[in-house]
Amino acid sequence: MKIARIELSSKKYPDLVTYCDIDLVDAIGGGWYPAVKPRTTYAVHVVTIDGKRKMQKLHRLILELRGVECLKHVDHRDGDGLNNCGFNLQPMTHRQNLRGKRVSGSSRFCGVSWNKQSSKWKAEIRNPSGKQLYLGLFHNEVQAAQAYDAAARELYGDQAKINFADHRIDIHDIDATTAVVVFQPNVDSRNVRCREVCDQYARDVAAALVEVFNA
Repeated sequence: MKIARIELSSKKYPDLVTYCDIDLVDAIGGGWYPAVKPRTTYAVHVVTIDGKRKMQKLHRLILELRGVECLKHVDHRDGDGLNNCGFNLQPMTHRQNLRGKRVSGSSRFCGVSWNKQSSKWKAEIRNPSGKQLYLGLFHNEVQAAQAYDAAARELYGDQAKINFADHRIDIHDIDATTAVVVFQPNVDSRNVRCREVCDQYARDVAAALVEVFNA
C-alpha cells in the first residue's frame, strides 16, 4: 500500500516526517511542522480563520477532507501521532477515549491493575453503559491484558482500544515523497482473524512495490 511521505519543517527535529494517504497530498498543502508532546508528536501548521491565526492538526484536517465527523478526540491506532493514514485514525468521544486510559502507577496495560490482596494482576473493563466488569485474576500481566483485549473486542468491536493490535504497522520509505506500509501479525494478539487479514495486506503491499519499481 503506497502512502505519502511529508518532511516536517523543524531545525530542532530535522529528521521528523509524517505520513498520509497519497491522494490527499495536494489538498493538505504544506508548511507542516512537529508539535512534540510528552507521549507522542503531531504534525501541525498555522491557518488563518476569520482574521485569526490558529494551529491546525493534520489528523483533523484529513478527517474533514474525508467528510468524517471530527469528535472531541482522534485516536491514532498505533500510538504514532505522525502516522496520519486513514486506516490509523479513529474519531472518539471523550467517554470512548477514557476507555483506553491506563491506571497510573499500576500496570503498563489498559484494563489491568495489581491486586495486593491476591498478589495477582486483575483485569476489568467498563461496558457501554459504564458498568465495571470483573474479568479475573492472573499471575501474568500480559495474560490479564489479553483478557481485557478479548472483552474489549466483544463489547466495542472495531472501536475497541486494545493493548495488542492485531498487526504491527511498518512503514518503509521509498523516496523523499513516498513510502509503503507493511502490516505484520502481532504475536501477542489473540485475534484469530489477524493472520488472514495481514496476509491480504502483505499481498497488497507486494503489488504496490511491483507498481512502484516498475513505474
